Amino acid sequence: MSNSNRVRTSVSTIANAQSTSSVLSEAITLADAGNPERALQLLKSEGKSTDAVINARSVCLMRLGRGEDARKALRTTVMQSECTWLKPDVPVIYRTNFCMALLLSGHPQGCLSLLTDIKEQNHPSAQRVQQALDAWKRGLTFWQRLQCNVGIEPEVQFVPDFVPGDFVEPLSTPGPVVSTQNSTDRPVRQAV
Repeated sequence: MSNSNRVRTSVSTIANAQSTSSVLSEAITLADAGNPERALQLLKSEGKSTDAVINARSVCLMRLGRGEDARKALRTTVMQSECTWLKPDVPVIYRTNFCMALLLSGHPQGCLSLLTDIKEQNHPSAQRVQQALDAWKRGLTFWQRLQCNVGIEPEVQFVPDFVPGDFVEPLSTPGPVVSTQNSTDRPVRQAV
């Protein structure tokens, strides 16, 4: 390949990365403003399937209440091929988003199993998923908890009291990221 072709290829690669970055930024702004449907449409129109775009799509799907679709979208990005464990080199938020998608799609045992595989247990996203799972378990009856303890998933849907999923690494704060209600009763994330 000649030098001029290499330069053209490099410039094209940089331009594509900048285009993807601006689409991601716009999609995140839309979703955080309460419009994950428009954000998802924008991400679909991007056409590129980088890990960041796949993660962003899955976050939008979770926020639209489509946990199963989010789980399917993220699976190949975060799971070892034909295996049942997470890729350790994938960003923590992608792995925790997959765990949240499992919880939202009715697979709390899978969520718990994979969450324990995440080495970064002090990461705000991992803590938030663990807190969500713990809250879900507290809402179970004795018999449902017993089912969980023997590996049977009770048919109790997890309903988050916060906006699920992370597009980017949460801010480094001294405490976990939790949800509060704003004046429009729409959940928002707030660091405590």
